[in-house]
Amino acid sequence: MSIFSDLNNLKDITLDARFADICGISEADLHEVFDESIKELGDANGLTYEETCQRLKDQYDGYHFCENSIGVYNPFSLLNTFDRLSRDMIPNLICIYLTIQTKKWKRDLSTFLFLISHH
Repeated sequence: MSIFSDLNNLKDITLDARFADICGISEADLHEVFDESIKELGDANGLTYEETCQRLKDQYDGYHFCENSIGVYNPFSLLNTFDRLSRDMIPNLICIYLTIQTKKWKRDLSTFLFLISHH
């Protein structure tokens, strides 16, 4: 019996490249989930799809959890941006986004469990 619980012995994965896209929206996620929203946002602001993507990238991309990793978009900021388009759309976008995040967690679960077990 140990005086320490497993919760006290967590492994910090924030700077581990294998988990670089867990805490944000990747470029692939953005286009898979928010493609229609990007088009609507562009139409509402007189921008092409490409211009809208570039503006979103300039504003909300740039989180890197380790050196030379993919950049991820800030989920809170993106959802707030798309929330301005239609209140009815947000619950669906959140569900789709959470589904993608769940897939990422499942993908990385075996690696995460390996890290914990070899701590």
